[in-house]
Amino acid sequence: MILLGFLMAVLAIWGIFLMQKGRLFQRPRYLKLLMGGIALPLVGNIMGWVMTEVGRQPWIVFGLQKTIDGVFPTVSMYEVIITLVGFGILYLIMGVIEVRLMFKFIRHGPEAEEAHVTADRDGIPPTTF
Repeated sequence: MILLGFLMAVLAIWGIFLMQKGRLFQRPRYLKLLMGGIALPLVGNIMGWVMTEVGRQPWIVFGLQKTIDGVFPTVSMYEVIITLVGFGILYLIMGVIEVRLMFKFIRHGPEAEEAHVTADRDGIPPTTF
């Protein structure tokens, strides 16, 4: 998670450097790296969540109660399995929708506003920086 955060920061700093030099739009490899970096925040967030959840085991209350002691006796094994499978299916559906939407918008590309963009005196398109 932290490594992905540093990678995103390095990509951003590199982009600022290229933009100040006026070479941002002339570097197709960097722009392709940025497109691949779209998923980095999502992956970093998921990795952080997994690390948090793994860190909770084997103690429910640190040092006081083990996980096996936290099981509620009236909940059957089948209810737990049904709930787990239900959440798994729900997250799978949401993940498929997320990936499809990302690829749809990546394929669509940026808005066709380039006709309205005017270049400054150096011939470089203005940025929102």
